[in-house]
Amino acid sequence: MLCLPVVLSAQGVKAPRTKQVPLAKNENFDSYLHAKCDLVVHELGLNPVDSAKFIVIYHELQQEKSALYQKYGGGRKVRLALASGQTVADTTIMRVLHNNAQLQVEDALLEQRYLARFLGVLTPIQLYKLQLAEQKFKTDVVKRGKPERK
Repeated sequence: MLCLPVVLSAQGVKAPRTKQVPLAKNENFDSYLHAKCDLVVHELGLNPVDSAKFIVIYHELQQEKSALYQKYGGGRKVRLALASGQTVADTTIMRVLHNNAQLQVEDALLEQRYLARFLGVLTPIQLYKLQLAEQKFKTDVVKRGKPERK
């Protein structure tokens, strides 16, 4: 379940903190999202009531983003083929380029659509901190292979 420790703490039950281990390349996507949500809620410093409201909206957004990435996927196969020295048709590369551009457009529209919903729970400064926390999470995962929290 996504963000289970946060949901439990929002209900008044403290979840035990476990040591975070590096994310394997093929680790369950829910674990990735759980770690991301945990960091974001921590960084925002939400109270239990706002945390519970935020998690529902954030989870919905992440599910829609996941569907977008699945819809416009395929770039990884091309990247791996090129890295291994295989030839890839120009039409395939053009399809991937088009899909990447369309993904960025639709992702931005999705973010705009959720902006009003987030503002029902978060202040503008918290919304800005949300963006910073997501960037921090991406950096931590890429640089260290795991999400870091202080």
